Formats: sequence, structure tokens, C-alpha cells
Amino acid sequence: MTSAGTAGRVVVAGGTGFIGRHFVEDLLGAGREVAVLSRDTRRVEEIFGGRAVAAQWNGADSEPWA
Repeated sequence: MTSAGTAGRVVVAGGTGFIGRHFVEDLLGAGREVAVLSRDTRRVEEIFGGRAVAAQWNGADSEPWA
């Protein structure tokens, strides 16, 4: 763990897709805290049952980053 204590935190875009969901499961299994960026936060909840944080994000909309 780093001195800031953030080594266990990971943000994943595409975590509800075929490959992404397996990647997130592996991270959770390794004890990581995972936030999944998704257009549909309900889907994140359905797949991971609250074990991962769901953050709404639409990669096609650059406004929040501008």
C-alpha cells in the first residue's frame, strides 16, 4: 500500500461488458475497491450487487471533462 493508502482503489470503464465484468470480479476477489464507470448504474448494481461502486458516465459526452 502506498503512503496515501490508495493502492487498493481502481476505476474501471467498461466494467459491465463481457471482459470488463470478469476483470472487475478479479479485482474484487483480490480485495480491491472498485468503481465502475457506466451509462447505466442499475446494471452495475445488478451484476456486482453493491460490491463495486457505480458511477454514471457517458464517454460520448465530453462536457463533464471540459
